[in-house]
Amino acid sequence: MAIVFFVYSCDIERKSNDEKFRPLIHYSLNKNWTGEPSGLLYYEGEYHLFHQINPTQAVFGNIHWGHAVSRDLVHWEQLPTAISPDSSGQIYSGSVIADFHNTSGFGSNENPPLIAFYTYHDSVKEQNETSSEHSIVLAYSLDKGRSWVKYKYPILKNSADPVFCNPKVSWNNFSKQWLMTVSIGSAIQIYSSQDCIQWDLLSEFGENIKTEGGWQSSDLFPIKIANSDLTKWVLMVSMNGGPADGAPAIRYFVGDFNGTEFKMTQTRELWVDYGNDNYAGMIFNDAPDNRKIMVGWMSCWNYANQTPTESWRGSMIFPRDLDLVLEGNYYLLTSTPIKELNKLYGKTYTINEIQLSGKKNIFDNIPFPKTPFVLRLVFDNSNRYAIWGARDYGVNFKTKSGRNLSIGYKAEMNYYYIDRSKLMKNPISEKFERITGASYTFNNPTTDWYILVDNGSVELFTCGNRIAMTSLCYPDETFESFELYSEFGSIKLLKASITELNSENSK
Repeated sequence: MAIVFFVYSCDIERKSNDEKFRPLIHYSLNKNWTGEPSGLLYYEGEYHLFHQINPTQAVFGNIHWGHAVSRDLVHWEQLPTAISPDSSGQIYSGSVIADFHNTSGFGSNENPPLIAFYTYHDSVKEQNETSSEHSIVLAYSLDKGRSWVKYKYPILKNSADPVFCNPKVSWNNFSKQWLMTVSIGSAIQIYSSQDCIQWDLLSEFGENIKTEGGWQSSDLFPIKIANSDLTKWVLMVSMNGGPADGAPAIRYFVGDFNGTEFKMTQTRELWVDYGNDNYAGMIFNDAPDNRKIMVGWMSCWNYANQTPTESWRGSMIFPRDLDLVLEGNYYLLTSTPIKELNKLYGKTYTINEIQLSGKKNIFDNIPFPKTPFVLRLVFDNSNRYAIWGARDYGVNFKTKSGRNLSIGYKAEMNYYYIDRSKLMKNPISEKFERITGASYTFNNPTTDWYILVDNGSVELFTCGNRIAMTSLCYPDETFESFELYSEFGSIKLLKASITELNSENSK
């Protein structure tokens, strides 16, 4: 009887967490597993989000492709399952394109097909050691992705040991051909095609780049440099060995693509996000105004199956615009929450300048905002090297019992961080507790911290959006106060604001 009671008690707690941690403005399924993006496409006024799902359980496995559409990236409509596994094997992530000129012949010029590319893998044969083959296949749709026909032949096969998966296809407007990047071990292969069916291997990228484990989702795209007419190419790759204590993350390489080879032109190690919980990101094909809009999976394989909910798991980051800026001798990607978030803006509360030394609660004159909301903090950065300047400062999100989530900056190390180590009495994983962050020297006279908060997550954008950090957070109690802190010196807060987000407007 004691064992039964213990299990039942945990079940009640988990189910209560289902709603407490359910995101209100971040994309997620109402039940079961929401996994990595598998295809992002804008077509005839609709943003299409295809992604991994487990339609029967809230853990990874039994992977199908889910599908949702949106007119504005904020309000999403769930559609029936797009693609399911079959006797040929399990399916992995991939991508979706609109074949506007019907190069494949699957549709017509009047009704172009949508084409999904993905990987088949027969795990039964692999376990029996009869085959380790991975096949890249396709399916097409003539009704805007509502139903799909599977093409009967694989378009690429690989029987070697490295996993051969995650095809990302896009149109190269410079060479007027389709490009595909495919992950193979710790490298990316680049293919080209005129018809989406016959593919030629162009080159391979990854030699002399030391990484931990295999490379996964990738995306190769041209992007204009901000305030310039020049264009560079960016290759994003999801891999282990990320900046957050080795957690899987999205690394990016900046370089040039000559139609055959991608050549990296800077060697600095750069990451799209310096937190634990942004993985497998890719950009929308054919987004309006040539925007590079990225969506990633907001979770981490170190504990993805252990997050404290019962009926659902997994969500997406809030969509971000990617831009490329030149700073000194380096090109850096910036990440900015999409402007469509403004549709949800509600009441804003502000406070003015504070000279801070020690700890101080702020916004005590208003009720603690219900999630979701945006917290903005503008700090004076002009005296960062002064002897009396704070060595460590930031903000604590505090609960009644004193547990907290810290978002801060260590001045001596030029290090921005998120610290979850004091958040939960019983953390879901040892790796969940480790501090995550990024070193960056920002020479502007002020620093603007933009913190997007939803149930179960925080996302930090700072240093002109050159630094982004995504972090799941599961406090035992609800947050009830903001506490600014400044250690070993003082810091001037120039301005702070809280903007409520009307989550009911996102439904």
